[in-house]
Amino acid sequence: MIRVRTYVALALQQRQQPTAVSEELLQIANDLGIVLEPLHPDAEDPYLFPCSGFHGEMSNSATAERVIARLNHCKPIETVYLKPLEEMA
Repeated sequence: MIRVRTYVALALQQRQQPTAVSEELLQIANDLGIVLEPLHPDAEDPYLFPCSGFHGEMSNSATAERVIARLNHCKPIETVYLKPLEEMA
């Protein structure tokens, strides 16, 4: 799970022009082999948009930890963490 600054979220969701910061974040994600997907891509509800939450699928926890370590040093990132696996009922 990744939370970015609002102005970066708007650019990533193509509701504003890309910025140098959003382009840099996309390049880092590409270098890490992940695709950043918005949590609420089509939200029109003002409580959900602009949603600054994104997620990226990782193949294993080692990859996730590497991605987290790299993204923690990025200026547009507010927080990044590994979402716990959902437990069976």
